[in-house]
Amino acid sequence: MIKDVFLDLSYEFKLIKLIIGVKTENANGDINIDSRFGRKVIEMLDDRFFSSSFSKHAIRIIRAYHDKYRNIPKYSEILLESQMLPLSSTEKNELKKFLIDTVFNQKIDNYPFLEDKFNNFLIQQTILNFCQKTEEKIVSGDTSYETIDQLMSELRVLHKKMQQMSRPVELTEDISFLKENEGYFVPLGWGDDFDKTVNFRQGSMFLNIVPTGVGKTTSAVVTAVHNFLLGKNVLLLFFEDDYSDIFKKIYAKLSGFHMGDFKNNFDIITDEGISQIKTAREGGGNLVLLKLSQIHTNTNHIRNHIDYFISTYGSLDLLVLDYLDCIKSPSNRKYDSKYEEQDDVMIDVLEMGSDLEYFIPILTYIQSGRAGLNKAIIDASNSGGSLGRALKSPQLATISKTASQKSAGTANILIEKNRKGMSGIFYRDVEFDNGRVHINITTAHIEEIQDLTS
Repeated sequence: MIKDVFLDLSYEFKLIKLIIGVKTENANGDINIDSRFGRKVIEMLDDRFFSSSFSKHAIRIIRAYHDKYRNIPKYSEILLESQMLPLSSTEKNELKKFLIDTVFNQKIDNYPFLEDKFNNFLIQQTILNFCQKTEEKIVSGDTSYETIDQLMSELRVLHKKMQQMSRPVELTEDISFLKENEGYFVPLGWGDDFDKTVNFRQGSMFLNIVPTGVGKTTSAVVTAVHNFLLGKNVLLLFFEDDYSDIFKKIYAKLSGFHMGDFKNNFDIITDEGISQIKTAREGGGNLVLLKLSQIHTNTNHIRNHIDYFISTYGSLDLLVLDYLDCIKSPSNRKYDSKYEEQDDVMIDVLEMGSDLEYFIPILTYIQSGRAGLNKAIIDASNSGGSLGRALKSPQLATISKTASQKSAGTANILIEKNRKGMSGIFYRDVEFDNGRVHINITTAHIEEIQDLTS
């Protein structure tokens, strides 16, 4: 059963004071209201956790005010709202006296200890409440959970709430936490200079906007094979290609032969290429390829594949998704447009990479719109679907080819956005050969950004 009373009245009063905000005064005498704790727990508050009618009223007012204004009310605003309740004048006066005498004048001793105690209690209540509601739905035959995906989606929401309960990191002179949270560097294998400029790292997403036929799969294979040969565990999830097509690209990358050479002659796969695979595996590397459905795959499926990979190989050093447009949202929400669903998918994939639950680097792609076909230069405005979806990625680049560049095995690449390194850098006529599965970008390909329109 869900416990419907808080620890005791004294804790209830102090909790309400913590939610509204504790007054702090700096050396200059400036008064500040610290309501960080209230913002952290506001979505979990339920008046049935509280014992007295007055504290229940206070919590209802705080929740209603926050739902309307997305902010924590001040003391004066709670008093004003309390006068709007359907209570008798006597009850309103008693409520006002309660707020002033027992809440507003409460002293907060040992703030961190009390905050931890409240955190633990609210987490417990939220988990129990979720379990109880889930059980009731299943027993009553509620159709809300027709599939396990819908249940898992709600569990993810609950998990996010739990994560938000952690304390903020305060800035101090000790910056050791920077190294701990930065994550390791992940080479793309597109050229040392380019890789260092992008600075792709564990826990980040490197998103590429690429027109059809330009080289999504080529760049995905280049990066996957490059990291595999370094002894890393790599998972490559794809939707459109056949397994044989991916294997041909891998062996072309390993052997240096052209893709066309494999049409009728697999004897050209060299012992050297095979030995590279053996050496990488002996060094602890694993490269796993998995073709997924373009129609039914959602972000929960992606998480399941990640979980299985980690349980099998111990860790995941790189996830390559070819590509985001084929992934659905597991939510049973009714979307007004496909762009809304695409935004949700992007956010979910971003979080699965950056959450400490996985903290993995994700290389992925979205197709550009028709405006990007055979165009020398494209930017984020040429992204297919929602522009906002593309701009959510912390690292964003575009890859484009004219018709002549396709036959010449070259491409143009623009680093559009980069929270981990440098952006606004344009590389023209880089080596980008889909047939030989080869990419090589150097500083010699850099062109001044102001010359892009010429």
